[in-house]
Amino acid sequence: MMSHRLAIGMVTALAGVLVLAGQAESRDRTHAISDVTTIEDEAGASRILFRVDHLDRLEHSLLRKAQLRIPYALGSTDERTLELRVYPVTTAWTQGSVAWDIGWENPGGDFDADLYSPARVDLRSRTGTLVFDLTVALKEIVEGGMDDYGFLVSVRPSEADGIAANDLAIFQNLGSASVDVSFQTLVSRSPRARAR
Repeated sequence: MMSHRLAIGMVTALAGVLVLAGQAESRDRTHAISDVTTIEDEAGASRILFRVDHLDRLEHSLLRKAQLRIPYALGSTDERTLELRVYPVTTAWTQGSVAWDIGWENPGGDFDADLYSPARVDLRSRTGTLVFDLTVALKEIVEGGMDDYGFLVSVRPSEADGIAANDLAIFQNLGSASVDVSFQTLVSRSPRARAR
């Protein structure tokens, strides 16, 4: 049998959720990306850096979903698939001032290796869209206070140190990529509005 105190606590919590839901607006927004930079090691493996524009506009928001969408068109086809990963970068950088061995504590860039978003591309398909679920990483930045230093694209570490030169064509349309975000913004109502 449920105790009286537990029942009151549950009702209070439910009321708080209902009030919060009544004061939130669901929205969708598309963000562009910028500062696209490629760094390459001596063996020809590359990693790609970029930023998501205007994340500050999501301040005081609760993210529901965020997807990075990258259209691609390949000139040739290979009989293989490739797993790509997007990681949040953990060190400040500026476009043009970093290289594989310059600007980082670790060669190839500093990033959170545990907080990645994977996507697989079937190289037999000549065109398509890569879709990375960035929800968890962006929630860490927007809601959790993680520093926004952008993102890094590479391959699964067990496959190689970076993207092979002949696979870089996948990212030739990276400038037209977008991040589609669904979120809720808390609505601040004035005392006059609440009194009506």
